[in-house]
Amino acid sequence: MVDRLPRGCRHVYYRGQPYYYHGAHWYRPYGARFVAVAPPAGVIIDGRGVTFYGVGAAGPLVRPVGR
Repeated sequence: MVDRLPRGCRHVYYRGQPYYYHGAHWYRPYGARFVAVAPPAGVIIDGRGVTFYGVGAAGPLVRPVGR
């Protein structure tokens, strides 16, 4: 658990929940602090930003997260 996020942390919403990431580290708010968490299932950081990869009813699904 940390009091402050690292400088340069990025913020995204995934399924209505706030997540913050910096490098390979992910965080979620926990009261007034932040707790380190695993990345959300299916979310990958790549050269295009944060992307969700999964399988929907119509087949493979690829979409930007937080935009």
